[in-house]
Amino acid sequence: MERMTQKELKLLLPNSLNGIWEAVKEKKRFGEPIDKVASLDFETPEKLYYFLEEHDPLTDALYTKISDTEVIFPFATSKVKDGVSEFVGRIGDQTSDHHRETICQHTAIVIENMGTAGINKSTAMWLGLFHDVGKKYTLGTNKKGQVCFYGHETVGAFFAGRWAMNMDIDERYVKQIVAVAYGHLGPHNWKENPEKEKEFLDELTEYYDGNKMFARQTMGMIYILYGSDDGIKPDEEVPIEKVETGFYRITHPW
Repeated sequence: MERMTQKELKLLLPNSLNGIWEAVKEKKRFGEPIDKVASLDFETPEKLYYFLEEHDPLTDALYTKISDTEVIFPFATSKVKDGVSEFVGRIGDQTSDHHRETICQHTAIVIENMGTAGINKSTAMWLGLFHDVGKKYTLGTNKKGQVCFYGHETVGAFFAGRWAMNMDIDERYVKQIVAVAYGHLGPHNWKENPEKEKEFLDELTEYYDGNKMFARQTMGMIYILYGSDDGIKPDEEVPIEKVETGFYRITHPW
């Protein structure tokens, strides 16, 4: 298997909203193993859910396996403290100051939170399921020796769009899935820089061919997702009831 670095992956894939949508809609090819993974067709949301913590051709190219289950998460930054080693764990681990739950558990928690916020079952399920898929391919070690996911929102928006298309989800809705995955970290930065929020709203309006209503609706969904995007701190218990209820929404979406 030919190796690939995360930097190479991010340089190959488009990093603008319109660029990602063009690549999704036209099924642009980037070479193996990206194309092989992008062409996967998940028969059910449940199968995609479990896939988030499974090995695949792209994870095999990106990470060094040290056992049947564990891989080395490469350093994501050159600013590493002396004595810090690369994190070793499973695909799906999120061990850091912000998370003790796995990616699958986190996905289920977000879906349940969105449902509690009043989002209909199907929308909560799809947006929650797709928003963090990029974490699988951006697992890295930060300067503390903890897990990080730099750039997961752009990588994830591409794969979310391709997989949603492959699952025959309506194209108009796929377009929103791509935009929400791409922009779901935005509110964290917009609090301190409202001008960036305006710039993103303008980008969304262009993305929707000038339709300001669609742009505002998507911005609203991004904020709801952001408010639902809980991370379980190391000293907190993973809320199993939320995981179980969120998983029920995935297995019974309608």
